[in-house]
Amino acid sequence: MWQHTAVLMVIDLFASLKLLMQQFTVTQWLKPIRALLDDPMYEDAATQWLAIFEAEVKVLRTMPKSVTVRSLGSNNQWTISVFALRRDTDLLDLYDITENQQGQFELWIDEVHWRNRLVDEKRTVKVIQHLCLPHSQMDFPFEHQAKPALLKMLKRELNSNHSQLVIEALKSVKEVTEQTGLICVKDL
Repeated sequence: MWQHTAVLMVIDLFASLKLLMQQFTVTQWLKPIRALLDDPMYEDAATQWLAIFEAEVKVLRTMPKSVTVRSLGSNNQWTISVFALRRDTDLLDLYDITENQQGQFELWIDEVHWRNRLVDEKRTVKVIQHLCLPHSQMDFPFEHQAKPALLKMLKRELNSNHSQLVIEALKSVKEVTEQTGLICVKDL
C-alpha cells in the first residue's frame, strides 16, 4: 500500500515540476516584453499586448474544430466543423456553442435539420484581423494564416532600427509564436 502512495507522490511531483518548468519558460519569454512596461514610449502597447496575450491563453484550445449540432425538434445530431457551419449556415449567428458535462461542444438548434439554415451562397469567411505587437499601438492587418503573417512581420520588424529593449521583446514574441502557435489578435 505504501509503495502505491509513494508512486503517486512521485507522479504528482513530476507533474508539478513539469508545470513549474512550463510556467518558468513562459515567464522567461514574457520578461523582455514586461521590460517594455518601464519605458513610457512602449508602456501602452506592451500593456495592450500582455492583456491580449493573457486573454488568448485563457481561451487557448477552447474553440472546437468541430461541434455536435443537436436538434431540439428531433433526436437528430450531426458532427460538423465550425468552419463549415460559419461558411454554409447562419446557425452560429443564431445559437451559441455550449460545452456539455463531458467536455464536448454542442450547438442546440430549434430546427428539425441543420440544413434548413443553409445560406444561398457560401459566405466568405475571410476576415481581416489585426495583429498586435508589444512595441507599437499600430494594427497590422492580415487576411489569413496568422502565424506566417506574424513571423514575416516580426522578421521585418527585427531588421528595423529598434532599441535593444524592443528587439528582445520581439524575439520573445517570435519564440512564443513558434513554440505555442499563440498569436495576439486585437479586437477592433
